[in-house]
Amino acid sequence: RELEQAALPLELDGLEGREWYELLATKLVPQLSDDAFLVVAVVGGTNIGKSVIFNHIAGSRASASSPLASGTRHPTCLVPDRFDERHALGAIFPGFKLQPTNDPGDALRDSDRHYLFWRTEPSLPGNLLVLDTPDIDSEVRVNWERADQMRRCSDVLVAVLTQQKYNDAAVKEFFRRAAAEDKLVLIVFNQVQLPEDEPYWPLWTQTFCRETGIEPEHVYLAPYDRRAAEQIALRFQERPWPQDAPQQTVRPSRVEADESQEAGRNLLEDLSRLRFAEIKMRTLEGSLNQLLDTQSGLPTYL
Repeated sequence: RELEQAALPLELDGLEGREWYELLATKLVPQLSDDAFLVVAVVGGTNIGKSVIFNHIAGSRASASSPLASGTRHPTCLVPDRFDERHALGAIFPGFKLQPTNDPGDALRDSDRHYLFWRTEPSLPGNLLVLDTPDIDSEVRVNWERADQMRRCSDVLVAVLTQQKYNDAAVKEFFRRAAAEDKLVLIVFNQVQLPEDEPYWPLWTQTFCRETGIEPEHVYLAPYDRRAAEQIALRFQERPWPQDAPQQTVRPSRVEADESQEAGRNLLEDLSRLRFAEIKMRTLEGSLNQLLDTQSGLPTYL
């Protein structure tokens, strides 16, 4: 900031809006501490059931959803008990006006101001925050900016994709930036017709990964079932990726494996098993590499 003021006679563009500076301000500085926690953002395009997936992680109707496009305009954050007493949420999410709420409809509010609505969720591990985000392919520019800011703040992205959206240009551009920051990504293909789509999801995943550079940690299929979606009862089926890799979650017996497959995976449990400290170091290092990039980082400004 001091350098920016000193350089005013050079008539350079300001720091705001530069990708490396946004990462410095929203990711590196707020999270340089010994208390490792993960920020998980559920991200995706319009009308693909993103808020439904978020509600399944929460285990409650934490975000407004309907068979019609709800149009999430502001991020919603689930926070563990007493987390806000140990951390300054405003520092983790700079640029947003934080507002506690228990009304899922608040995120649909039409406002030019950047709000982040949050509430305490007792089911969360003490070091895990979960975000529902605006659509990453929205025609409304301000929604896209909010989603992009959430990407920078996050350590883990739950990429909600569908047959129609996995190869969308705006979606791919968003995840190319995420890959450059070395974000850990979980893919959820939503609204899948099973067993008819079983031969096709690997092709969708392969195309998405090739076009974005993403190497997902987990791949899940969520069947098309409107009633189960509304009742927060979707059964997420995990699939190994790459396909020749073993299942990443080891289960003790074949009987338990069959029962788990029938019941489906619990996304919150899988998120809580992630290697928090390792992922935190990975994402901070990814942001640091972007900051120091000689073609597009701080050196170009200097």
